[in-house]
Amino acid sequence: MIGQNIDDLYFRYDSVAGHAEGCPRRGTDVWETTRFTWYSRSDEATRQTVIRYACRQCGVVSFERVDGPMSSECTHASQVGYGSKPEKMLGVWLHPGPRIWHDDDRGPTVFFVTATKEPPRRPEDVLGKVGWNLGPRHGLRWSAGLGCPDHGSVLRGAEQTWTSRRAAVAWVIAAAEAGEHARARCETCGASGADEALEKTTWTALADGSETVRWFCRDRRACNDRRFPELPRILGENRGGAR
Repeated sequence: MIGQNIDDLYFRYDSVAGHAEGCPRRGTDVWETTRFTWYSRSDEATRQTVIRYACRQCGVVSFERVDGPMSSECTHASQVGYGSKPEKMLGVWLHPGPRIWHDDDRGPTVFFVTATKEPPRRPEDVLGKVGWNLGPRHGLRWSAGLGCPDHGSVLRGAEQTWTSRRAAVAWVIAAAEAGEHARARCETCGASGADEALEKTTWTALADGSETVRWFCRDRRACNDRRFPELPRILGENRGGAR
């Protein structure tokens, strides 16, 4: 294995990134180190791996790609969101995502909403998302989505937008308290996943490209029977009257 003889181990490994001036970890290689791996859907042998180094004390965040052409990027938590301190609003916590471009004064384009201050580790930790895009007059319009069933999606998107982030957060709180994220339901007849096999469709809902998931029954005939339970009787009466 390369890099594991005694000279390499002691002298030939370089620092992966530098902590900011004044950070208590400056001069050390103490980092929160995690790995992201992406596999091609068409060829599982094709993958991309990115190592992330983050310091929650000074905010430095560095990304290093280790598959294919080597590349690295050193940035700050204020730009990518991850590693920043969460913001409390209306009793919940907002964890920021990245800005649309460096130093954009409008701030992060999207936030995770959670019940606790700790950063979410699993999609199940997320109550919902709020994010902004530009309205017809180029002002910010805030949208909201409930839950986080998979990375990059929400369970249900709000059917309106708001001029304030606070109003979008309030919608997430109200929807979560109503238990709307607890179980997927058919949007046509209301059957839950426990009652009927459901299939989902998606559409882009938030400014960061997140997808909203909509659920519908696979058996459309059974779905219609549940939606219009009186229809067979009405049709029978009509046929009887016609005779």
